[in-house]
Amino acid sequence: MTCQAVSRWEANGGYPDTEIIPVIANYFNVTIDELFGYNGDREEKIKKILADADNMLDAYGDMEQCVSMLRIAVAEFPSNTQILLRLGHSLIQYGWKKHGARRHIKDGSEFTINDIAYNSDNEYWREALSIYNKVLEIGLNPDDRLTVITAMIRHYSLMGEYEKAEELARKQDSAMISREYLLSDATDGDNEICIKVKRCLRLLNKPQKL
Repeated sequence: MTCQAVSRWEANGGYPDTEIIPVIANYFNVTIDELFGYNGDREEKIKKILADADNMLDAYGDMEQCVSMLRIAVAEFPSNTQILLRLGHSLIQYGWKKHGARRHIKDGSEFTINDIAYNSDNEYWREALSIYNKVLEIGLNPDDRLTVITAMIRHYSLMGEYEKAEELARKQDSAMISREYLLSDATDGDNEICIKVKRCLRLLNKPQKL
């Protein structure tokens, strides 16, 4: 790094090579973002995006607007797990609001079963599941991970992708959540595991005689 090079940069005659930028930032004891004049703008922008998304999700309001805003945010911050999570959550809600889910009673069964042909056409759920898979690869805190896993199992099952749902359920640590409970969501209404678990839950919730 020569005086001539610095003079050229100051006169807008070029920019430092990429490998020199960290050296310059260290010399002036600033971050690279500060060196480029961001001054925390990135963090503030992300905070605002998350706050706006949370407000819309909590109100269960205009999910189309929420999805649109978060898609733009993901394009700008593609590796931010919290923005990705909100986009996944908003797509799930929008999918319910736009299409919902259908079930019907199968002959000879005591439970209803998923209308796979209808539910599997929900493009918003499919996009959400793709995003959830991405955030699981990046890494999540335990609470967010549990929320994502539970949502994925439920919606894989609704769309008839039972193998994916069951595989995901069986991989989970029972110390965090009952694997049997997850498996009941991962299978269809007339599956043996599902029937046993739901019967147990029904008995647990039944008022006891004194």
